[in-house]
Amino acid sequence: MCPADICCSASQLTDDLAAADNMLLAPSGNPRWTDSKLLQGYLPAQSCIVAAGSQFLLTHGCYAQFQLPTNSPGLALLLQDKLAAAKADGVVEPVLIQLIPFDPGQNASFLIPRQVERIGADKLTTRLQQQAKTSAPLRLGHNKAAEFTRQVRQAVQLLQQPKLKKLVLGRAIECHSEQLDLADCLLSLLQQNPGAATFAVPLPGGEVWFGASPELLLARHGNQIRTQPLAGTCRRDLTDLTRDQAQAEVLRHSPKDRYEHQLVVQQISEVLAPYCKILQVPAEPSLLATSRLWHLASDIQAELVNADIPSLDILQLLHPTAAVCGQPTAAAREAIRQIETYQRDFFCGAVGWQDLAGNGQWQVMIRCARAKAGQLTLYAGAGIVSASEPAAELAETNAKFATMLGALGLPELTEAC
Repeated sequence: MCPADICCSASQLTDDLAAADNMLLAPSGNPRWTDSKLLQGYLPAQSCIVAAGSQFLLTHGCYAQFQLPTNSPGLALLLQDKLAAAKADGVVEPVLIQLIPFDPGQNASFLIPRQVERIGADKLTTRLQQQAKTSAPLRLGHNKAAEFTRQVRQAVQLLQQPKLKKLVLGRAIECHSEQLDLADCLLSLLQQNPGAATFAVPLPGGEVWFGASPELLLARHGNQIRTQPLAGTCRRDLTDLTRDQAQAEVLRHSPKDRYEHQLVVQQISEVLAPYCKILQVPAEPSLLATSRLWHLASDIQAELVNADIPSLDILQLLHPTAAVCGQPTAAAREAIRQIETYQRDFFCGAVGWQDLAGNGQWQVMIRCARAKAGQLTLYAGAGIVSASEPAAELAETNAKFATMLGALGLPELTEAC
């Protein structure tokens, strides 16, 4: 089914979703919600930062933390029960912070913080500036470019089979620092990527996942939902704005990138359609600019038939999209297992939050890194179709790594095949 075939005209839906962006996690008249004295600033082992509409949630402390696979029976009900218990115990406006892995059979991480503040990027920047210290110099480990290009060639061979249409392959590179200051890294991410959703979520044992994702997996308010998949990418040229815009137009009209994007939009449209009474799918992708990249994007908005469907169920319908896995999903996932030589864990998963009413926001876990004990693992990926060229896909991942490398004060990767 073509996305244009299921696109419905509903001007009120766009207005409702725009209003919902400002209503997510509304303070409900409780003055303690925005009292900055409640919080002690950003503490990497205890605090979370996640996007909430055009603002951010900054959390402190832990009421409850647990880990379960996202495909666990009855998980959606359990999450609601945990939030209800937190509210009964006096947690004001409880929210559930979620790290969802790429593989639904792996453990997801769930955290209910004791205190939450909803603030704008300017105030979050000020908080981080007050705490940031200059990190010790970082050392970049081997980035295995040759291995990745070999994997792309292997994927292109698999894509000659009719059962596969697209694969998404990732790279992981290591960095080392004697003393890494996460507040300093997050401050750089905020300043360098104002249009992205900066996040940082700790796990037990001192591990922190952080990054700045430009891709919205799901935003929900009541029966209104929104997703904005990205597929099709090129590097920006910020030294020449005319050439930068020309490159964007080349991307917009690229047959390879448009095909890759269409596969993602078609998959999302087909899985959402049975659950929606209104589904608005753009007939054409738009251009979305980050500080370093151009992406093809489609802003998909919908109204659910049943407002009682748990947010986790919608997440499970969407995740993983063809933007981070491939098409069809099962065959692509199996091919990724065969080709990739590292464990994705939360890379290409999701990070977000939900409240007791089921409202919330989740970003795709891209432009991200894992930090633990001075060691960082950075991640980037590229969508592979039968027309993909290894050199071009390597260059795309290099450009995507630049988001995190720039925040860490490291130069961009420039190696070729």
